[in-house]
Amino acid sequence: MSSSKRSSGRRKTRPSRRTTKKSSPTPDRKAARTKPGAAGPRKRGTQASGGGKPRATGPGPKRAGGGENGRRGDVSDRFARTIAPRELDNDEKRRKWDLPPLSEPDALGDYIIELVNRGPLPDADWDATLSPEERKARIARYRAAALTDDCGHGTHVAGIIAGEAPKEREKLKVLERQFTVDANGTKLGESFITRDVSPGALRGVAPRTRLVSLRVLDSQGKGRASQVIQALEYIRECINDNPKLLRVHGVNLSVGYEFDAELFACGQSPLCTAVDRLVQEGVVVVTAAGNTGYGSVAADVGAAKVGLSNTINDPGNAALAITVGSTHRDSPHLYGVSYFSSKGPTGDGRLKPDLVAPGERITSCAAGEKRAKAANGVAIQPELAYYVDESGTSMAAPHVSGAIAAFLSIRTEFIGRPLEVKRIFLESATPLNRERYFEGHGLVDLMRAIQRV
Repeated sequence: MSSSKRSSGRRKTRPSRRTTKKSSPTPDRKAARTKPGAAGPRKRGTQASGGGKPRATGPGPKRAGGGENGRRGDVSDRFARTIAPRELDNDEKRRKWDLPPLSEPDALGDYIIELVNRGPLPDADWDATLSPEERKARIARYRAAALTDDCGHGTHVAGIIAGEAPKEREKLKVLERQFTVDANGTKLGESFITRDVSPGALRGVAPRTRLVSLRVLDSQGKGRASQVIQALEYIRECINDNPKLLRVHGVNLSVGYEFDAELFACGQSPLCTAVDRLVQEGVVVVTAAGNTGYGSVAADVGAAKVGLSNTINDPGNAALAITVGSTHRDSPHLYGVSYFSSKGPTGDGRLKPDLVAPGERITSCAAGEKRAKAANGVAIQPELAYYVDESGTSMAAPHVSGAIAAFLSIRTEFIGRPLEVKRIFLESATPLNRERYFEGHGLVDLMRAIQRV
């Protein structure tokens, strides 16, 4: 699907815009389910929003390494569990899935890595001529791709929503980022040190939430808006095709790109309209505001670094989405809104962001490139769950997604009523007494939201 189709914008369209990770983050979207007992939806690992992946198969803990392909054995094991061990116990069955024979134990990991790097996989749903065996083989390939995360951004975002660290201290390794500066305070570099954390202290906002991994970005955190649109349409038309049974209740979009008024009216780009359509179908969509809220402007003498207004990114400009800015993780009332957090109003004068949530130095699951960088050349120990801190509105958005998942798990009557959910969370937010185009309605407050009903 081209990103220029179905646009209600006023201007001439161009080929789909590039979607890249912003400053610290913005590559990943996760679709959250809040009822563990419901039947699991089909999963497609080709396209979807996120340079990485959460664990897409069930309510278990989302640990470091659960989504990157750094070790072939780990990927092979997860892939085997995904399609069931009995499907891989002999060469005849493995040929049915187009997999390497049992005599080549290391080939499966290489096969999956090669598979992920090939690009878009053939569709398993829209070709009516496919045999059942070929369709199963394609779905297996999707699952393999959905459970890999070369970038690591998606795994980090997923951990904020529904992660749960191991309770054994010897299985946990938490790395904390430190910056090196010169005498003038200029950043020279960064390094990581081990941080002592009590077992069981690290967990997501809603650890029992089930996640569906839809990948749309490559290992560098880049992609096209049309790929994100394709993922949203897949949720709307394939997973939630039955209006009486919503399998996906919420979507987290920690992706985006700068809004360009020369292409579309604000909030009317193909990506924004796809978000609004999904909300109208009963799904809560939470988006990151962006990390473009700070920059340099010309002055009479030199340049000044200031906070920048009118910097909300797409798809955060979508009217029906819950757009989230960033604040300090421990002292939001003292430090206010993060300097990098994109600020409103929107290009057409609407109030955004809607809420703010912690987005500075948030510790969560590490995988892929982010884990390798934090390890700083030290060999990765596969038996350990790695955690690292990251900053950005991509870290703030999953706090709100997790809060909404928790809310819907006990206020089930609001499933399928995203506008009501948005109203409740906006009205129950805690003001930080900052300018409204910085903080929106204030800091997300789950307890107030629950008590408001």
